[in-house]
Amino acid sequence: MSIMSVIPLGRPVDIPDTAQPSKRLQAFCDLIAAEVAAHPFELDGRIWAMLPRKEWAVRLQVEVKTVSRLSQQAPIERLDTGRKGANGTPVRMLALRVMLPGEKPVGMSHRHMANIMRKMFESKTGRTLGNAKWGMLKGLAETWPEGHQLTIFADALGEWPFYAAGVKARIEFERDAYGTPGTVRFYRYPSVSVMRRWPNAVADAYLTRWQSKNSGKGLRQPFDYHHRNE
Repeated sequence: MSIMSVIPLGRPVDIPDTAQPSKRLQAFCDLIAAEVAAHPFELDGRIWAMLPRKEWAVRLQVEVKTVSRLSQQAPIERLDTGRKGANGTPVRMLALRVMLPGEKPVGMSHRHMANIMRKMFESKTGRTLGNAKWGMLKGLAETWPEGHQLTIFADALGEWPFYAAGVKARIEFERDAYGTPGTVRFYRYPSVSVMRRWPNAVADAYLTRWQSKNSGKGLRQPFDYHHRNE
């Protein structure tokens, strides 16, 4: 994708008069445009400028909290992400871009969902997830029905024994029906690797719980999911 299709180079970014942006917001948009032109990064099919939050603050000559506030205002679109630093340790980054007139935000990406899911898991279990497990979370976000990923994950963390029983039953079913190898066991604690290995079993368990809680209410099932070989 060409940078020219995202940010016109060689001139400041024009913000519609109806938005009545502050001078600081205009300066921030100009800074983002310049950084995109100099150091573009492609994420989720769009071109972004990516710097640590503190570095954005230094360049704009404001406090970090001001960067956080401004980055939530149109026409700026933001994405919290990360990359490896010089010594290999992860560094939190704030990816920003300026949307063109009439353009809509890309919405919550699977990458962003994985970040949220990692925080949910660590808060619930007290265990830290590394990059490999983060990749599994991103895989779950890509696999589960769109718009329901965070709800499924939160319910699985909160009601893990029920989900673990569902996974155990699925392993037995896959073994007997398809000869799929797998050790039949009951997983006592929430496991990202187990959910990633058996995502359909987890989604089916969520639907089972939803149907149990909403039986007789005349509500439409949130999504359709069918048993199939994992």
